[in-house]
Amino acid sequence: MKQNGKKIGKKGKIIIGIVVALVVVIAIVAAVLFNRKESYDEYVYGDVSYEFEPSYYSGVVEAQQTLEVQRDSSKDIDQVYVKVGDEVTTGQALFSYKTDELTLQLEQAKIELQSLGTDITDYNTQITNLTNEMNAADASLKPDYQMQINELNTSLKQAQLSQKTKQAEIDSIQTSIDEATVNSTIDGVVKSIASMNATEGAYITILATGNYQVKGTVDEMNVGMLSEGQTVTIHSRVDDQVWTGTISKIDTENKAQENNANNYYYGDMGSGSEQTTKYYFYVALDDATGLLLGQHVYLEPDVDASMYMMEDESYEEIDGEYVEGEELGDEGYLEGDDMTEGASEEVSE
Repeated sequence: MKQNGKKIGKKGKIIIGIVVALVVVIAIVAAVLFNRKESYDEYVYGDVSYEFEPSYYSGVVEAQQTLEVQRDSSKDIDQVYVKVGDEVTTGQALFSYKTDELTLQLEQAKIELQSLGTDITDYNTQITNLTNEMNAADASLKPDYQMQINELNTSLKQAQLSQKTKQAEIDSIQTSIDEATVNSTIDGVVKSIASMNATEGAYITILATGNYQVKGTVDEMNVGMLSEGQTVTIHSRVDDQVWTGTISKIDTENKAQENNANNYYYGDMGSGSEQTTKYYFYVALDDATGLLLGQHVYLEPDVDASMYMMEDESYEEIDGEYVEGEELGDEGYLEGDDMTEGASEEVSE
């Protein structure tokens, strides 16, 4: 019985240790999120110091240029020379088409072209011979010769037209064979490769390396707070690194794809159960040093504090400046604040 008691005690210690570890992890995560969401920025507008909770949007680092390589659905893929995640350079082979059937078609077309050439030579020879005979024949026989010559000329023209058509067909087949291997036109990283049976969309997608931008997500309730040319601070999700950039585009023509929690918006005062449409906006980076393709970040757009004050009913614009309180007392004091008119107001939570 003592041995069983000792074993139970060890198990209990292990369980307690696991519980303590989980509590510590949860506490750390909660602290990080709390610091993210409960941090306040101070903006000064005129003589007013105004503090409010900044808005953070989720974002992901992506390439500014994307190459979508299409495939010819009428051809069968022979080999694929790259895989997802591979780095490729300009001119590098991506995949190739099967050319066995094309080679047979080319050989057959060349035989037919040669036959047409022989027919044309024969027609010309016959026309020459008949013309000579017609010139030496009696006048009564010349109409018969002329009729035969006309028929041969018609056949000759048809053969010449077929010859041009067949040559164009040969050139097309030869081009297909020459272009059987498809190469990359940019330096980049292979993002995706479609199924061999796929007939729609890009077959291979390549993200260009070297030029990064950040794609952010904003919901319909807050898209009005953003504008092209607005400066943005980019925060790392794992450490204190920050970058700066400028909003280059706000795409309200297309809805953002709702695929995971990365679309979460920090600072959204709406109910978590509300369904809102989200859109993408793009940030051009001042310097992308230290950022990785596909890295997830937080975006904090710089804002004009006066926009918030105009929306805040506790502020009133007096002589071009925003002050807290709706009216002034008889002796020039802000009611309830014990501040003289024109003095600097400090507003805090």
